[in-house]
Amino acid sequence: LRKFLNDYLDESAQKKEPLIRYHYADADELFDAHTYQKGALVLHMLRGYLGDDLFFSGLKNYLEKNKLSSVDISDFRRAMEETSGEDLNWFFEQWFMKKDIPEVSITYNYNDTLKKVSLQINQFNSGSSGPFALPVKVDLYTKGKKEVFLFMAKKERETFEIASAQRPDLVDVDPEKILLINRTEEKSLGEWVYQFNKSPWFNSRLMALNSLSGWMDEPAVTETFLRAFSDPTPSIRLFCISQVPGLARYADSRLRQQLTRLATRDEVNLVREKATESLGTNYNTDDLLGTYQKMLDDPSPMVCSKALLNLFDLDKKLGLEFARTFRDDSSRHVVKAVGTVLSHMGDDIDNAYFTKYMRSFSGREKFDFAHLYATFLLHRHDSIINRAIPMFEGIALEQNMWYIRLAGTNALNQLMEMYTNRQKETRDRIAMLKNANSSPAQLNQLESIAAQTNDQINKIAGILHSIKTQEKDENLRQIYKQN
Repeated sequence: LRKFLNDYLDESAQKKEPLIRYHYADADELFDAHTYQKGALVLHMLRGYLGDDLFFSGLKNYLEKNKLSSVDISDFRRAMEETSGEDLNWFFEQWFMKKDIPEVSITYNYNDTLKKVSLQINQFNSGSSGPFALPVKVDLYTKGKKEVFLFMAKKERETFEIASAQRPDLVDVDPEKILLINRTEEKSLGEWVYQFNKSPWFNSRLMALNSLSGWMDEPAVTETFLRAFSDPTPSIRLFCISQVPGLARYADSRLRQQLTRLATRDEVNLVREKATESLGTNYNTDDLLGTYQKMLDDPSPMVCSKALLNLFDLDKKLGLEFARTFRDDSSRHVVKAVGTVLSHMGDDIDNAYFTKYMRSFSGREKFDFAHLYATFLLHRHDSIINRAIPMFEGIALEQNMWYIRLAGTNALNQLMEMYTNRQKETRDRIAMLKNANSSPAQLNQLESIAAQTNDQINKIAGILHSIKTQEKDENLRQIYKQN
């Protein structure tokens, strides 16, 4: 949900549209974050407001009443109202029909004399349509005990009072974080730590960690993150891994130990993969070679590929040796990792590996692998390069997707750049030898190399010109004009 909200907020910074749109120039305009991400968030919010039983009963009612018929949003609203017994016009009007969402500031304070918590909820930039009605749930924690309160915030500025015999440890507004709002919430470091440690809600705990990431230099925050590496929720562990670069400045050796434990023993493939990647980025030292070698037996191709690349970064020769043991592994993650190693350290015998997967890969894999193959060819003899050139030409001319055709052109441009640099270096050497009155044999050899290089340049230049002339896609034509 957090990612859905971020995706929607990113898009809404560029455009604002209601969830339900009746007027559009092109149907493709509807396939965006306003429809999908915002739509999912609004439905989840309706589920939170009604509760699971009423929400799913309402969905069943809607589907049964309208099967095999055309519907619009009013049919869905009526079905949910019939099931819940509530007038939901306010909910559908503001969340389905309005273009914007409210920006909400949440603050609270405790009056020790009156023994009351004052909760301020202020809405900003909610547009000309006025403030939203926000069903607000509040979890109030005092001495380890939690009380739940419900309010409806309908004004731009509202204050709600909660009786409390003593100052609460935490006031957690919208603890499940299901309200579709752009929120600002003021809390102390201690309150965020308490929220992470005590809240039963995943989104509340994740928000606490995210807020604490701005206090990495505080010992309490460092300790909280180190404990969070052992959290039972995989997404929490993944978030901790993403924070290692900032945390590493203040944490002790336990951070690397936690990261190594996740990389080698976590039950979730993605956690092991990201931990392995983070080890390579932040702690890649020779004493990890043995760990990476063991991880090459990991059942996850994603983990295995990251371990191979980390090993290669530490020891090129050993990395090449292990990469070649995976030549029969067809997992796309492993193939890309092996291709990366071979593109830098391979020799002529590895050309067959690249041609095999250039033929079998499609889509994004073909795009990425074309770059690796071209990098590999930069160090090969002309005879091998000449066998590869028609393959790249075919990709640039015949692939259906324009960005895949671009991969073929990019590969040819890599080779053109290599030959152009070689030609310049050769000409510089010829000029230097002439000034030094070197032997004719040396000069003749370099002149022969220059002539061969010039032939290659002319051949590739001709192919590139033909490709650009035949291209019809406007995206590629614009790219080719810039280059």
